[in-house]
Amino acid sequence: IVSGQFRMTPRDGVTEPDVELAIELTTAMSVRKLPARTIELSRAPQWIVGDLSRELLKSTGEMVEPLAADTQRVTLIRQADSFSQLGDWIKSLGLREAALVLDPGNAEQRVRLILDYQVRFTRDFERLWSYKKVPEDERVMLLDQAADQFISAQEHLEFLIRNRRISRDEALRLFRRQKWEGLGALVNRLPGNHAEEERLRFERVLDAEQQFVTDTFMAMLDLPESATMPELIQARRHEFPEPWWTSLLWRVSNQVQCRRFNAHSLKFFAHVLTRMVPEEMPYPQPLYMLAHAARSLNSDEHKLEWQKLLQELSQAKHTVARFFGRAQLWELSRQRVGNLANADKVALHELVRDADSILREFDGRRPSGDDGVDVLRGSRDHIQRYLDGTSASNSPPDPPIRASLGRLRFQPLQWRMSSDDETGKADVPLFQNMCRCGDRLDVFWTEKSLFFMNRPGELRALPIQGHPDRSRHGAFSHVTWDGECVWLVVAGRGVFVLNSNGEVVTQFTKETPMPGIDAGFQMLPLAPRRMLAVGSFGEHHRAWCGILEVSTKNQPSVRVFHEATRVADNRPPTDADTDIETAFQPMWIHRFEGRDGRPMGLVGRDLRAHAMAIDLETFDRSLLPFHPHGFPGKDSFFRRNGHYVQISTTAIYASKQLESGAVVEGKKLFSLHYPWSQMLVVGDRAYISGSVWWSIDIKTLQFERLLPDNSELPNPYRGLRHGVSAHYGLIGYRLYVPPKEAGSPTIFQITVVDGSGSPQSR
Repeated sequence: IVSGQFRMTPRDGVTEPDVELAIELTTAMSVRKLPARTIELSRAPQWIVGDLSRELLKSTGEMVEPLAADTQRVTLIRQADSFSQLGDWIKSLGLREAALVLDPGNAEQRVRLILDYQVRFTRDFERLWSYKKVPEDERVMLLDQAADQFISAQEHLEFLIRNRRISRDEALRLFRRQKWEGLGALVNRLPGNHAEEERLRFERVLDAEQQFVTDTFMAMLDLPESATMPELIQARRHEFPEPWWTSLLWRVSNQVQCRRFNAHSLKFFAHVLTRMVPEEMPYPQPLYMLAHAARSLNSDEHKLEWQKLLQELSQAKHTVARFFGRAQLWELSRQRVGNLANADKVALHELVRDADSILREFDGRRPSGDDGVDVLRGSRDHIQRYLDGTSASNSPPDPPIRASLGRLRFQPLQWRMSSDDETGKADVPLFQNMCRCGDRLDVFWTEKSLFFMNRPGELRALPIQGHPDRSRHGAFSHVTWDGECVWLVVAGRGVFVLNSNGEVVTQFTKETPMPGIDAGFQMLPLAPRRMLAVGSFGEHHRAWCGILEVSTKNQPSVRVFHEATRVADNRPPTDADTDIETAFQPMWIHRFEGRDGRPMGLVGRDLRAHAMAIDLETFDRSLLPFHPHGFPGKDSFFRRNGHYVQISTTAIYASKQLESGAVVEGKKLFSLHYPWSQMLVVGDRAYISGSVWWSIDIKTLQFERLLPDNSELPNPYRGLRHGVSAHYGLIGYRLYVPPKEAGSPTIFQITVVDGSGSPQSR
């Protein structure tokens, strides 16, 4: 068996990288590592089929003794593990299946097979259900692949259950991960020109799942409780415990919705509800969600099937099934009555009597605080209050919100467009975002256009456009100032570097070469023409850290000093969190100083509980236990006096760095009741902008509200986006202007005044 590893390394002054190759040869007698080679990329194919082949034959000799079965199995598993860590599950699956042929009783490998299958088919199904993510001519092939993998994983799980090689909770955990649904699966399932062909192919997934539930699911409940593979089958992040009947009903209710409430799916649902789940179970959320979905049925045929099912369930001996049937029949009657204000009073009184009858019948037969009973009683009481003429609540109404400017002053600004041959003829657009670049330049952009403001009030459009196929969410992003140049990402075209006049100095693209950034990108300036970059790309969010530099001759160069290639899937969360080589998406980047005063860069790694700290002098990397609240951007932080202050959508938090370097969560400074706030740092103060403004003293972390209590800004100031301008200080600009307000001001200079009305900050 021949295996190997390779690494691509750039060469100075040459666009073609070198390839470092390490080859390993496994025979019946030994495992040998051949001498490592470094060759040019263009020579690699010829070397592999020529020199390497001759070297392998020379190493093995003319007589090749067959490998023992155990040696083959160990080698196959080792290679499968390597591919699995890199996210190449197609290769790992084939290798694991081959190893299982040599050792069919190996429960651990069967579980690893299931885990690899589940990761792969879950991603494939999510792509299929997402809008236009899979080209039309590839959909059928991908659907077949995902269906095969789903069924294979289910068959391996059934083997483990029937042979009692797995515990009850472990089997349930794997069952919960057998998910074919993704975002849009129940609503936009199988769009496209071949929808009917795809529907028929997908039916075998639903049929296989239904058969597993009917024939095998209950056998899980008789399995031993002691875990057999606790280190292998662990809870994932955001995987919370739930009763087995809730897990089962989620699968069944999703089948009903996917099959559009047809008779076949409803018969399956009735079987599970009357014969499999316990009578005393609390009313679970899947039943509530299924009933809610049924209220939106459009087809008369499906409505009739649903009503027929409810009639059957209302006569069932099984308590929870009978309650569900009766309660939902009552809900259908409630729907037919319509709006209470226009309803017949006799019909409303009849609804109240019917609800009372149901509640009396099941009094003492349903668990205390049962959600199903509470929903029915709440609907009944709402109707009764209407009939009695009483309000829904005895609480006094909240005081009205007043409009106030508080200590803020807004001055409309009149800007003009300019070019080399004319000034002021074009309308100033509505901006999407802005960035202050030093003391003399502001950069503004819309979804399609980029503007420089070198002189106050004078905007100049630059002739830079994003790729038409890659600009759906905007052509420009990640605008960053390094002290001399403006760096930004132009959609589909790479990283542009512009001088202060807006002229293109250079570009970083895949031809530079630069690793991909399609899954995430962050930049932190190190010096003029020098930038720390953290990017990720591909399905598995393979990440990299590097230095982007522009020479005095305006030549771009990239030096990658860190790669994170190990996928987090099928690994314990703590293992993935604390592994610096775990692939990630960079969500934010922020400069701070360590306890020893050394400059550091702190990088947020999407769902990881540990941020990456990069020494900005040596570029050594480490992980710090720091996970901020919400979904912060790089402008969501400031650091002073050892504190990290972060804005989220709900509150302002202060964290503190320990002597060990770890950043621990501190106290909440105050809550934000108004979403979409921004943090703007001006001098020694940070302003929290939005419908209500706050001011924070950076040195003391004392904060004050800039508007009176129970007030917020009036329109049009309430819906502004804000920034800090090199020419005007605090500014606000409108993202949208209704047609009836056309011609009204869209850009404002904002001044904060003290108690006497004198300007405090602008």
